[in-house]
Amino acid sequence: MTALELVRTRLAESRTAGLPFEVAWPIALHGVDAAWGPVLEDTADEWRAAFENRPPNCRLLALRSIGEDPDRSQPVDGECEHCGRPLPAPAVRGPRRRYCTARCRRDAHVLRSGVAAAHGRRIAA
Repeated sequence: MTALELVRTRLAESRTAGLPFEVAWPIALHGVDAAWGPVLEDTADEWRAAFENRPPNCRLLALRSIGEDPDRSQPVDGECEHCGRPLPAPAVRGPRRRYCTARCRRDAHVLRSGVAAAHGRRIAA
C-alpha cells in the first residue's frame, strides 16, 4: 500500500468511526514516510473537503476532467465511489456495486457530465 493509499484508508476508517477531521488527520499521517509530510500538509484542505464530502474545487475538477488512472485511483472496497459511505450488502448476482444509492450514482454521473461539458469533451465512465 502506498503512502497516499494508507492516508486515504485511515481517513475513510476514521470517518466511518465518526471522528472529526481534526482528530482523523494526525491519525492518518502517523507513521507515513516523512518525505510525504510537506506534500500532505500542502494538500490538507483538499483532504478535508473529501473527508467532509464537500464537492471538489475547480482545480480538482480540472484534473478530474482529463481523466483518472484506473491503476492509481481504485475505490476502497465497500465504499461508495461518490460519497464514501459504506455500500449495502452485495447482490447475489451482477457487477460489484459502485454507489450506495441511485442518487449517488446519478450525482456522480452529473458531476462527470458537468466537468466534461465545461471542458468541451466527453469523459468515459
